[in-house]
Amino acid sequence: MRVRLANSAARLALAVGWLALCAACRRSSPRPIPAPSAEARTPSAAASVRGVHGFPSASAAAAPVNPPPCRALRVKGHARFDGGASLVDMTPLDGIAWIDLDAGAEVSVRHGVSAREFSLTGKGRFLPCYGGLEQVLLSEGVFRSSPGSGVRPGAEVWVATPFGALRYGDGNLEVRVEATTLSVRVQQGQAFTEASAPSGLAKLTLSGPKASAKLKGRPPIRALVTACSEAATRARSSAAALMASTGTPLGELARAQLESRRQARAQCLVAESGLGQADNPTEVAALREELGRANEAWKAIPAPAPR
Repeated sequence: MRVRLANSAARLALAVGWLALCAACRRSSPRPIPAPSAEARTPSAAASVRGVHGFPSASAAAAPVNPPPCRALRVKGHARFDGGASLVDMTPLDGIAWIDLDAGAEVSVRHGVSAREFSLTGKGRFLPCYGGLEQVLLSEGVFRSSPGSGVRPGAEVWVATPFGALRYGDGNLEVRVEATTLSVRVQQGQAFTEASAPSGLAKLTLSGPKASAKLKGRPPIRALVTACSEAATRARSSAAALMASTGTPLGELARAQLESRRQARAQCLVAESGLGQADNPTEVAALREELGRANEAWKAIPAPAPR
């Protein structure tokens, strides 16, 4: 009896902790950011929901965040939202609208919750603070980190490209994306790549001062979305197995669930960034619907099995 009660208590504690982690992935609560003094500093309502070639810029997993979670601190050159509104200094960024930068243009971004900073340089196409989180979708252009800003224990920035995703806690790194090339350089700190087949980016740990990685090819956008859907299905199945927890030790189930969720997150972020390179509106619309379903699947919290 005591063993049975102990196992039940351990199962309950693990399930509660896992549910809390899942819930944290589904929301963010940024502190209010004062509104700019000029109406021109915010994208129009249409621009906020318009994404690649006129379709929604983010899947259902990236719900609007109000107030905007980030701000463009400094804008050099011509940068504009996908809907056409130009960015100026102190423009709020909602984590939904894509940004296009002309060649040589640069935008410095600060997250409103963490105070994390980074810069984006064009010619490029970006979606900073995706879903209100410390996530950047980089379809084309250059991402540069700002060492020491917004650093907290366990907190990481995710940078997703059509070639793969990487994450870092603190460091001096540069990620450059062109139509057929990905280049990563780490001068300080560490960056961890997330394998994201079929792009081909291997799972690596890049440590400064002179670590680098390069990948060439043309990302298969449809295959990226398919990989996201498959990873989401595995994560959902793993979650259901954890909640049922019959036979297999809970520790093994928990590890499998956390790993499958991280893989699904990486695959789906990569697919989302890949859509930023797509040029067929009809194809984009269909793929975005599939991507939205996949994001909902891997983030879902299944009901505990009856006992």
